[in-house]
Amino acid sequence: MYWTFWQIILLFSLKMGLKSCHSVISNNNSKNIDMEGLYFDIFANVYLLSKRILPILLLVLCSLPLAPSSFLLFSQRSAISRMIPDDQQSPDIILPIHGLRNVKAIDYDPLDAFIYWVDGRQNIIKRAKDDGSQASIFIL
Repeated sequence: MYWTFWQIILLFSLKMGLKSCHSVISNNNSKNIDMEGLYFDIFANVYLLSKRILPILLLVLCSLPLAPSSFLLFSQRSAISRMIPDDQQSPDIILPIHGLRNVKAIDYDPLDAFIYWVDGRQNIIKRAKDDGSQASIFIL
């Protein structure tokens, strides 16, 4: 999870389950902050042991998977997957694009972040974002 303290120009990150966070962007050197007793409410206020510290703006990126800077797309008939070649620990991710049938070829547009594929059954080209949104027929 990421969040900001705009009042003091800091961007923090926190891995779930840990009790400390790390500043990602700051106006001075990176620093760690003890998270013991620190929690957030649904109104984006920060509390420390039931005492309100200050309101913050939450920037939650963990719910939106971000594409890595380099990756390999590959298809298997009814699925398009993404593999990160540099990372031995990362499994292949099947992208949530629905309605794939007999995928013959794929391509990726890095400027608009669209994935294009040839549907071999219908002989048409389709496209969608890698999160499955904006799916449409591109060429009949």
